[in-house]
Amino acid sequence: MTSRYVVAVPVYRAADKTALCLQSIDLFTPPDVPLLLVDDGSCDDAVDALLAAVTIESARPVQVVQRRDNQGFVRTSNQIFELSGQSDVLLVNSDVIVSPGWAECLQRIADRYSSCATVTAATNHGTLAALPDFQKVVDWRDVLAGRYPSSAEQVATLPTAIGHCVYIRRTALDLLGPFDLAFGEGYGEEVDFSQRALRAGFHHLLACDVFVYHFGSESFALKNDVEASRLQGDAEVSRRYPTYPRQVREAERMHSSSGLELPRITGLRSWLVHARGLKLGIDYRMVGVEGTGTAQLVTETARALAQQEQVQELTLYVDRDNPLLIEKPSALLLGDDVVVRRLAVGEVPIQHECDAFIRPSQFNHEDELALAFAAAPRWHLHVLDGIAYENPCYWPDEETWIQYRQLQERSVASADSVSALSESVADWMVAAGLTAERPVIAHCGIPRRLLLGEPVARADNGRVLRLVQYGAAFLHKNREFTVSVAEELALRGWAVELDLAGPDPTWGSSREGELARLSVAEAAVHAAANKGGEGSLVWTRSSFVSDATLHDLVRSATVVLYPSTVEGFGLVPFEVGAWGVPCLSSGGGSLREVLPSVAVLSSFSVKKWADAVECLAREPESRAANVAALRSRREHLEWSSSAALFAATSLSALADPRAAYARMRSQQSPLLLQVGGGPSQVELDRLRQCEAELLQIYRSRRWSAMSRIMLWAGR
Repeated sequence: MTSRYVVAVPVYRAADKTALCLQSIDLFTPPDVPLLLVDDGSCDDAVDALLAAVTIESARPVQVVQRRDNQGFVRTSNQIFELSGQSDVLLVNSDVIVSPGWAECLQRIADRYSSCATVTAATNHGTLAALPDFQKVVDWRDVLAGRYPSSAEQVATLPTAIGHCVYIRRTALDLLGPFDLAFGEGYGEEVDFSQRALRAGFHHLLACDVFVYHFGSESFALKNDVEASRLQGDAEVSRRYPTYPRQVREAERMHSSSGLELPRITGLRSWLVHARGLKLGIDYRMVGVEGTGTAQLVTETARALAQQEQVQELTLYVDRDNPLLIEKPSALLLGDDVVVRRLAVGEVPIQHECDAFIRPSQFNHEDELALAFAAAPRWHLHVLDGIAYENPCYWPDEETWIQYRQLQERSVASADSVSALSESVADWMVAAGLTAERPVIAHCGIPRRLLLGEPVARADNGRVLRLVQYGAAFLHKNREFTVSVAEELALRGWAVELDLAGPDPTWGSSREGELARLSVAEAAVHAAANKGGEGSLVWTRSSFVSDATLHDLVRSATVVLYPSTVEGFGLVPFEVGAWGVPCLSSGGGSLREVLPSVAVLSSFSVKKWADAVECLAREPESRAANVAALRSRREHLEWSSSAALFAATSLSALADPRAAYARMRSQQSPLLLQVGGGPSQVELDRLRQCEAELLQIYRSRRWSAMSRIMLWAGR
């Protein structure tokens, strides 16, 4: 045979699997590539009929060699090498199903790397050429149906060829000769050949995205004394190549000393995700019964991720004691492929459970960060704002604030990918020195669950105004400013009803300032009334209102005010607009990028805000324009866009050999989880060395003498 390469299949019984193998080769291999079949004494009528049919029906050049005596895999392979002439040999087990493009991709890789001796295809059953999940994910019927096309993009080095499907270059065969007959039954011969190749200066490659399905030792299972042959082959390999076990351990290692994930892991994992879809985890621990804006963002992000086509499964990581699980279990029903993972405080998974993990807001405590590294090999951080980073008022003491700042710096530096909620947040991150590169932008969406209520017509209540501000009572929400606007309107003769609704945070609350300002405003309005003023001011302050009560409260408002100085996302104006009520906002921070101009007042002039409220109270056209503008933004702010970006960045990070947990390990922890759990091989070796040294010290005479002295001193 004189073609560039030959596809060769050693055959021994197992006619059913061999038929599938040959069918896939005929379907997915260029028709001009020759096929060489060597039957190693099957003495099976079904095999004879199959080989005869292939010879007659195949359009490609086919050569069939049938022996009546079984000579073993090594002699069969060597006969294949001889019959292939000067061609490279693509050696395929008869219990393998190949995929579209497999042969061309293996050949391209072999041509690209002139010093490689072999190129092995990835598989579901093949030690270093597989990941454990392959066996659970891939069905041979899907491979035969052509659903897993190959490419020649990602390769990794191996210490040995793996014989289920291996491309062997003729240059290596010419220099090294065929397989050693000492491994006659077929255990250890490929390792011996590969080690001889390494000593001669060749290397071996894994084609990470060329996948073939391997049923696993079908032919060998039909022979007697399989285990004895395996042990004999392993013993001979160990005798000849005592460093080989360490070479395998090095290949099994997850990372290089530089912290980069080894290409074998990156490539195989990327293929696995492509094959079965993306398994994402999302930190859901900040979602509680009372529901802050952050909780809404996390919930909507999770719901949108569950609907992403490339996301096969979404895991919600929740606190085991979260009352949401008891009081509102429906909040966790986000889709059919959503898994709820309950964790105790401080608990993390013992092995990776997802492909990538998403933290949809900044971390608040050090122990929260551990979950990001433990849950998945890659993780994404979404930064909402820099409010708590810049403001020590949101912390119980200065030291806690400093720890929080350091936590943000460490988390941004160690995340595999980072996004910001807005251009404003991205600019701030660069200015604060959290990152040198501007992160990608993922705006939040507007909840589609919000019903578009009919716009509320201004009732003719004379001089009555109902003002509402809701949301957590943080200092930057400027509730005191809202009180000042209410006071100004009351002094202008309006009967003002002011409702302030939302939980009081433990730190950074405006509660005391609000109450003091309300007292001053009441006194000023009362003094004006004593002088003949017609205005009045009554107020209520609620720490918590239910969703239904909040909806009714907003619908009863003349205007909702939202004078936040800086805002991470601020869903309030869009909720208000969806419910048919006008809203005025300062447009602080991220909001300026998404709010319509008719809803924004760029100054904190009490008089200008009071003028704007009066305009909305008196002019139906202004009210309608405000509501319509807020509602129109729904078309531009979709949660699906953010979810798509998170999924895309996760996929991109999975294909990147950077290893966040390796970098974290070098900064902080001596033992961090690997894929599948457990410390790295390097760390295990170091621990074993320390154990040996301690044992040697313990057994020494000096230690024995010191022990007696310490025992005597203790008495």
